[in-house]
Amino acid sequence: MICSKCNIPVQRKDENISCTKCTRSYHLTCTDLETPQTPAEKKKWACAICTTNPSSTPKTASSGTGTGSNTPKTDDPGDKTSLREINNKLTWLINQQNETSTKLNTLIEDNKKMKKLLSDKDQIIIKLEKRVVALEQRTRINNIEISNYPENPNENIRDIVKMICAKMEVQITDADIQATHRVPRFNKGIKNIVVNFSSRWTKNKVLMATKDFRKVKKRQLLASDVSQDLPADTFYVSEHLCPEMKQLLKKTKIFARANNYQYVWVKDGVINLKKNAEARNVFAIGSDLDFPQPS
Repeated sequence: MICSKCNIPVQRKDENISCTKCTRSYHLTCTDLETPQTPAEKKKWACAICTTNPSSTPKTASSGTGTGSNTPKTDDPGDKTSLREINNKLTWLINQQNETSTKLNTLIEDNKKMKKLLSDKDQIIIKLEKRVVALEQRTRINNIEISNYPENPNENIRDIVKMICAKMEVQITDADIQATHRVPRFNKGIKNIVVNFSSRWTKNKVLMATKDFRKVKKRQLLASDVSQDLPADTFYVSEHLCPEMKQLLKKTKIFARANNYQYVWVKDGVINLKKNAEARNVFAIGSDLDFPQPS
């Protein structure tokens, strides 16, 4: 038996009662009865539906030869109300799910648009950063940097530059030199010398002479080459790079060693990368995005 109130099976051990009119069964706790009924009381008990609406009580066929059926009717207002409530709740849940799904799809689309917008802005920022670095490097287009050359409290940097150039057989005059000064280093070592020449042609002439000296002598320049009073310390003459380009040059050399690229050099502030002497492709490295894909 199923309880007509809670739709839970009625067990033998449960206190239960059946309606004498419609024969529906109920748990005692599902009725308005507070105490168990005697057998005589049970024979007189009618459920709330039959009590308030006698017409809904199913009629039973007589034991004669009539054509009526003894199957109880199911036209129960209580059942219709319950089904209506369930249907309303299901409709509400479906509407809520559809609304949530619509909102979720909107959020997904907004997220895609936001990601694309951020990606586009990142590309713009990268391009702007490259332009700023390029402009900063442009201001150094006529400069060279001399690193690790010994310092002297009473030194004349302009004379030092002319002596270095003379050692490399490059004749320059005071008019060729716009400015000279030492700049501090991050590691607080010997300050580098920055030389601003009057033209890019003069700068490139000095750099080419430095390269030729290394080829002929098979070694780097020594401070003792310039003055016998100085120790035989190696010093270097190179293009004057801004801090960002120096970091990029360092990364480029690391990349070259890791991927078997034989040539890394700087020309007019541009870092160049080449696989080997036979390779035709020369990669201009202006940012981390310019490194070639490892083969």
